[in-house]
Amino acid sequence: MSSPNPPVFLEHKLDKLYESNVYEPEYVVNITEDEENGNLSLQVGQTFETFEEVEAFLAQYCEQNGFEYRKRRVEYDDNNIIRKRTYECTKASQYQPKKDKDPEKHRNQSSGSIGCQWHLNVTCLKSTNITIRITKVVDEHNHPLSSNIKIHGPQFRQFSKEMKSDILEYLSAVPTMGARTLYGLLKVKRSARLQEKDDAQNMLQELYDLQRKEPGWIIETRIIGNDFRLGSILWMSPQQVQLWIRFHDVVITDDTYKTNRYDMALSLFMVIDNHNRTRIVAQALIEDETESTFQWILDCILRATNFIFPRVIFTDRDLAMAAAIKAKMPDTHHCICVFHINQNFIKNLKGKLPQSYLQNKLYPIRFSWAHCYTQVRFIAGVTTTQRAESKNNVLKLDDLHTFSLVQLTHQINVRIEEEKRYTEFENEKN
Repeated sequence: MSSPNPPVFLEHKLDKLYESNVYEPEYVVNITEDEENGNLSLQVGQTFETFEEVEAFLAQYCEQNGFEYRKRRVEYDDNNIIRKRTYECTKASQYQPKKDKDPEKHRNQSSGSIGCQWHLNVTCLKSTNITIRITKVVDEHNHPLSSNIKIHGPQFRQFSKEMKSDILEYLSAVPTMGARTLYGLLKVKRSARLQEKDDAQNMLQELYDLQRKEPGWIIETRIIGNDFRLGSILWMSPQQVQLWIRFHDVVITDDTYKTNRYDMALSLFMVIDNHNRTRIVAQALIEDETESTFQWILDCILRATNFIFPRVIFTDRDLAMAAAIKAKMPDTHHCICVFHINQNFIKNLKGKLPQSYLQNKLYPIRFSWAHCYTQVRFIAGVTTTQRAESKNNVLKLDDLHTFSLVQLTHQINVRIEEEKRYTEFENEKN
């Protein structure tokens, strides 16, 4: 049997490994009811049965208090049995430069060793060989403690024995995959996920700063999973809310791909103002195009605009969006872009069953695209989503596939501000 494609196979496996790459002590510690409530403590005279139990307890204690420990010193007896061991904070000791050359010619880099005094001494009694006792505790730190140490601390991001065993198995299954390549794959994935986390946080921070300056900003987020990943975000400026309220008769929506480095789709909602210009009234970044996601977007917009429904909404031939509109805007007439209808028409007429397509697919939705049905409503001359496509070109979204979320948000907000200034200019001119 041939093995799966090596890069795809390993990437899939390593992805799962990284997602579960959170340190969990392999040794189970029996703790008291008070300790279960998050009140772990270290005291002189406290006893343990093994050094593994000591280190498992220390891992939980450090996680609770927001720092990391390391082994500092160990003493053996004549029988090579560990009798004494010292644990210290990873920020203990002081950095000593090892370079003999002029230090002014080297970069100034900070060191993690800042002389923290926290340390713990434990001793294995010779009389029993089974009891390990704490003999000294210096519970003082000279640095801030981190509440997110389990997320950021290297000590809590180690591979377990099971993970290491799986990696060796995957390496043996694909002989051409060396350790250097494996490390590179992990580095790329780790970097991408940290970048995504920081990027989303920075984007939200910028939007919330705008909201603090002008409370009328609408910011809606949808957080997914136990890792609190940003799944979707929608935002509207105060002026966009007013534009929806004023020009909600005809709304055009379109989704654009590859506008950012995370391949999140950008969903734009537009109206036509009194100068016959296309104005963006809402924008959302979404990770999928399911009916539930589109319903969430429509719910957010309706809440922000005091449930003012559009009379007509134009979309491409997206079944998920059509279902969401039917569920959330039952009185809104849904029109489908005739350009997409024409493209599908030409493609399906070349098939073996063109009559089936006409009768079963196209004819049942005739009220959404046929001119004789759409012209009886006010549609502002719109028959396609071309205005949305043109807006994408104005925003230069095709060039943003490597942009961060912060850069993309900035690009959209700059365009919104330009539209606002142009409208003010037109109003002053008239």
